Amino acid sequence: MRVSHSLLLTSLLAVSAFGYSPDADVSSLGEETGTDMIYRISFGSLTTSTSTYSIKLSSKDKSTAWHKMVYYIPGRSIQDIKAKGADLHPGAAPNCDEPTKCDTRIAGKEVTYGSKLISTQRAQIKAEDIGEITKVELQQDTKGTSWRIRGLKINTDSATGGKGSGNGVYYVNMPPDGMLSSPPLLHYFAITVI
Repeated sequence: MRVSHSLLLTSLLAVSAFGYSPDADVSSLGEETGTDMIYRISFGSLTTSTSTYSIKLSSKDKSTAWHKMVYYIPGRSIQDIKAKGADLHPGAAPNCDEPTKCDTRIAGKEVTYGSKLISTQRAQIKAEDIGEITKVELQQDTKGTSWRIRGLKINTDSATGGKGSGNGVYYVNMPPDGMLSSPPLLHYFAITVI
């Protein structure tokens, strides 16, 4: 896979919704690192994209590998969604009754996408528990149209365990007009831990 576009979102750990401090001291909210966990990702889009995207998360000491974002729906495994679900194209809806169980894909046909903007979507990846997230990177996997993102939230808490069962919830602050995922963009954003 040839990757031609990459966005770098580096944290300046936020201490409040109104300001941030790059020297802020935030205690770890999680457990020991090193085991796999589900990272649930919510994002908003200002435009639709014909591409898929991968995400890489980093802490002070380690990083996940690049993982292609797949749709998230409670109770469905990532493996099942990868096998039966449509590819996640930010801002675009696949022409399926249910994106995580797409009859067209199951039948071995190419999935098509509508042009109506889906402003909020939920994705997930399964990756090593890296502890407190300090950097988020997004990259375009396939050649296609660019994407303007409206916001990004990463929840490491278990869907069944609730608050405190993971390493926290992270909000990646974006500029009000979004950002285009085309080179040579390099962006620095605050991450708010709740």
